[in-house]
Amino acid sequence: MNGSLPVEVGNMKALSEINLSGNRFSGNLPSALGNLDILQGLALRNNSFEGHIPESISKMISLEDLDLSNNNLSGSLPRSLTTLLHLTYFAV
Repeated sequence: MNGSLPVEVGNMKALSEINLSGNRFSGNLPSALGNLDILQGLALRNNSFEGHIPESISKMISLEDLDLSNNNLSGSLPRSLTTLLHLTYFAV
């Protein structure tokens, strides 16, 4: 798969896990990911995402695993990540 991750992914609110690793996704991470407040695992490693990690990630209050490694992300980590109380694994 390639191209950008569509903002409509934020409408898939019943998902508990998303693994889109090892594709050719590019562009910015959509802030609509923050709408997935029951998501427990998000794996987007080994793609070509760029830009910063959106602040809206902090709205994913059930998130336990977040893997954004091996992308082209830049900027600093959002301070709001510290509000993810269930986060046990984080890779960037």
